[in-house]
Formats: sequence, structure tokens, C-alpha cells
Amino acid sequence: MLIKETLKNDNSWILITRTGEELVFNIKKQPQEIEIGLLGTRTIKEKMPDKTNKFAKLLNKVNKPIYIIDTRRDGVGGSSSWSPKEFETIIADKIVNPYNYIHIPSICPSVSLLDNWKKATKKFPEDLTTDEIEKQLESLKNGNLPDKASYKHWQIFKEVYKKEMLYEKTAIEAARAIVEYAASINGLAIFLCAEEHHHDFDILTQKEKDDAYCHRFTLFSLVKKSIQKDNPNTKVTNINLSLDDLLNN
Repeated sequence: MLIKETLKNDNSWILITRTGEELVFNIKKQPQEIEIGLLGTRTIKEKMPDKTNKFAKLLNKVNKPIYIIDTRRDGVGGSSSWSPKEFETIIADKIVNPYNYIHIPSICPSVSLLDNWKKATKKFPEDLTTDEIEKQLESLKNGNLPDKASYKHWQIFKEVYKKEMLYEKTAIEAARAIVEYAASINGLAIFLCAEEHHHDFDILTQKEKDDAYCHRFTLFSLVKKSIQKDNPNTKVTNINLSLDDLLNN
């Protein structure tokens, strides 16, 4: 879904597409507590047999209306885990409660950011030191682009992504509109990407964090900040949904 403009009034969000259609999300009452689901399509432990059906089973456990917001740049297919065939047909047919799937490319990392990350991972096998990473972060704060080798590190990827989102206000507001609407009907919006959630992320090594980081966690923080800027008393929390939890079920 390509969003050109967002409008908000007291009772609704209006998302205007590039071809002029208006998608209206009526919010009768601003929710005071909002949950956002975070979900990766991969698993940590091992390959999962019958994974598509297990994914549908996980969503049914939520037991409320669901909006899947695909935050993968390749979310429409290609080499990604699942595509509209699965999300809009196979999985959709197995969901008991109201369900919708929306791909919003503008909240994904840019093509250039992903390309820089891939090139850095392949061309620069040596990791930067902690001091070197901090130096690159400081350079970013001063408005400079990081060195090519530094894109492989999660801290740099995260900060470049945040800078991209500063210029994508419409994208953040589009995601926020769906999040608020889902909460207003006692539903759940879920930010979908690839990497599985690591409960022990804070104690992982630098290399392990580089492999495990996913921008959906940063996206959650940006949407939360946008909501609370207008509604300071609204509580916004995340739920980390895990396919790994279904491996033995």
C-alpha cells in the first residue's frame, strides 16, 4: 500500500494513496492502552515442519482482530519468507477472527540501506571495535554518512533507519493509524519482519546482535513516540510473538 498523505481529525485517520483513494479508519474513542505485536518469520532453534499452518495457529492464539503490517522491503514475495499467496490466501483462510494483511514499503529500510548492509557484510569481514562504532555514531549525529564497513553493525543500521524515518512522517503516521484503529476495536496490529525475537539480546555479543537485530523494534519505538506526543497518557507496549514457542506444540 503506497501512502502519499495522512490526515487526522478527532474521529478518524485518512490515508490517501498515490492514486487518490482515501482509506478511512474511524476511531470512535482514543484507546488509553495500546499493544503492538512484533513478529519474525524465522525461528532460532531449528527448522519448523508445517510452518505456514503453525503461523496461522500462532495468530489464532491472539484471539482478536488482527492487522498484519508487513515491514519487510521484500514483503511482496521474492526470496522472503512467505508472500501474499500465504498471507492473503493460505494463512487468511485459517484465521478465525477478523484478519487483514497490509504491506507498507515506506516503513521498511530503504533499498540503499539494505544494499549497504549486504555489501558491508560481504566485503568487510573484520568487525569494527566498540570505539570505532561509537565514532561512526557520533559522525552520524553530525549529519555525515557512516563508512561503508560500518553498515554491518546493528547500531549503525538502526541509526540510519531512524534518520530515514525522520523523512517518512507519512509512513510512521500510516502505521500509527492502523495501530490505533486496531486497538480501538480491541484488535492487535502486528509489525512483521524476518528475524526472530531474542529474549537475551542485551547480553549477546556484538556479532550476535548484528545478526539478531531487526528494525521492527525501532519502528515500534517511533510509532510509540508519535502516539504519545499527541496522547501523553496513552500506555503503549509491545508483545513479542514467537514461532519458536510453537516448535513442540
